[in-house]
Amino acid sequence: MSKIKTRWYYKPGSGGQGLIISEADGRNVAVAYDAEDSPLIAAAPALLAACEAAIDVFDEPDIMDIDEWMEMKKRAVAMLRAAIAKAKREQA
Repeated sequence: MSKIKTRWYYKPGSGGQGLIISEADGRNVAVAYDAEDSPLIAAAPALLAACEAAIDVFDEPDIMDIDEWMEMKKRAVAMLRAAIAKAKREQA
């Protein structure tokens, strides 16, 4: 199951821009020239991890236990919902 390897957050910058900051070390990883785009950019690591988790579920070649598969599916769906909520500025 994929995990989010890095987390980003956004904060307002100058001139209507948004800054995308790494939670791990506080470095600026990107600038959104329109602050409205900041949540989507900041959600990128979570969106990637959620997509990878979904692929793990749908591309699992050797599923032997349906309960394990269902648990993987529930976690992937939860990750997808949380990442989408973050991208849309909603609470996950």
